[in-house]
Amino acid sequence: MPLRIAVLNDYSIDDAMRLHAQGTYPAQHTWGVSLFAAQGATAVIVPYKGSGLWHSLRAQIWVWLNQHRVDVVYAACQSETWLLSRLRALGLFWRPLVAVIHHPLAGRLRGGRLVVRGHDRLLFLSERVRKATAEAYPDRAARFHTLPWGVDTAFYDQPRAASRDFGSGYFVSAGKANRDHDTLAACAAAGQHRTVIICSAQTAPTSSNEAWVTVVSDQTGHAVSYGELTSIYQAARAVVIPLTDVSLLAGLTSLLDAMACGRPVIMTRNAFVDIDIEALGLGIWVPAGDQAALLAAMDRLAQDDALVQRMSDKARAFALDSYAYDTFARRVVDHCRAVAA
Repeated sequence: MPLRIAVLNDYSIDDAMRLHAQGTYPAQHTWGVSLFAAQGATAVIVPYKGSGLWHSLRAQIWVWLNQHRVDVVYAACQSETWLLSRLRALGLFWRPLVAVIHHPLAGRLRGGRLVVRGHDRLLFLSERVRKATAEAYPDRAARFHTLPWGVDTAFYDQPRAASRDFGSGYFVSAGKANRDHDTLAACAAAGQHRTVIICSAQTAPTSSNEAWVTVVSDQTGHAVSYGELTSIYQAARAVVIPLTDVSLLAGLTSLLDAMACGRPVIMTRNAFVDIDIEALGLGIWVPAGDQAALLAAMDRLAQDDALVQRMSDKARAFALDSYAYDTFARRVVDHCRAVAA
């Protein structure tokens, strides 16, 4: 009988699966579920209704009431197990619990000893986050595993006609959270580098020189489709990931997108990103909020075609060799099967 895995997430996995089947969304945003059947597992996707805390509570109660239908519970986002983990720690929930950990465990709902105790395995996207958690909970460290996210490189290889033409040779930043687009806009104007910023209303630059900066923004941060974003990345000279100074694993999605598209990266250094873009030759680190360093990095890539090509080739090769989506999906099922045995 196939392993039955209940799937929780903070957005609709059903929608992600549907869009992926249509070829408009990369498989990594199904968090392995698109390949569960190929691994001999059946996904029981928990209905997604509402949003935020209400959705999370409702979904976890659904799992509690339907646990007889599944062998193991898998949460693709750490925010979706705060109730079930406490119930399991107290002996009131009987199915093994596995969760993907994106950010350092903190806060009343996401963190705490009961949350850690209640999980049979915690799968960390960042080794640095895993180490920090292991130091805080050494008695539970054997249940902690690093699991790098994978990227669906085949999605980025599909030919697409861009609906927007920004020309060529521009810099691009796309992100709807924890972005410092004010610093990027200032650098674009100062260095006269054509730059496209795709963002939410909350992360749009407060001012920008329209001669050098094009802002594509809406309230949700989904101002362009994923397919269009891919074509925009592929025509860019480099991808810039300007982050605010946060204690979160920020910018990873954009970094994987850039790697899959084979583009060099200029990125604010983040303590929890395991991929050393400079050591691997994929891009350039800059300190948070450092306009001089960001401008220097943009100048360097604008002037050195050979360097851009080398970084492009290395970025794509690294995505293929070290961040394969099918490897991530297989390991998720392996972890679920191990705790369900």
